[in-house]
Amino acid sequence: MAENINNILTRGYTGTIAGQLVLKIRNGKPYYSSRPTFKKGRKPTANQSRAREKFARAVRYGKTVIDDPELNAWYHKAAKPEQSAYTAAISDANEPPQLNNLNTEDYGGKAGQIITVIAVDNFWVEKVSVAIIAANGDIIEQGAAVPDSIFHTWTYTTSVTHENTTGILIRVTAEDKPKNQAVLEKTL
Repeated sequence: MAENINNILTRGYTGTIAGQLVLKIRNGKPYYSSRPTFKKGRKPTANQSRAREKFARAVRYGKTVIDDPELNAWYHKAAKPEQSAYTAAISDANEPPQLNNLNTEDYGGKAGQIITVIAVDNFWVEKVSVAIIAANGDIIEQGAAVPDSIFHTWTYTTSVTHENTTGILIRVTAEDKPKNQAVLEKTL
């Protein structure tokens, strides 16, 4: 997309010219682009339908942010230069958190032991929860992890002693502001 810098013929205009050229203004700057083309009767693929629904969900979230003064102010502060709170919210809603480095080395089935995980998001990880599940599917314990804001490490301290750790599943779930979730599992 070409940027339109101080062109006296098109300054302040938006829309389509001759069905070919589209004039846009983004964050106060005018841009040119070609008109998008679509084949009539074309049905979207399954991936396209999922992408459209994901984007529609993000737009709905962006609209709720605009209507909420507190969230709007938060996203405005967190937005990149030349990015509105609305587009920052859409960006956040389109990207779920990421989990990695699930560390269970200090867990041996006793209360008071530590499980850590790194959780990152393009804006903010709202919460991380840990569930310890027995091999038969019973939940041994579950609860919220505590963040260390410097390194994105979240720490969960166990509260239940469990004799047999063979086949235990550790399931970590992270959630961001738009309620996107990421899950990371590890079997001991």
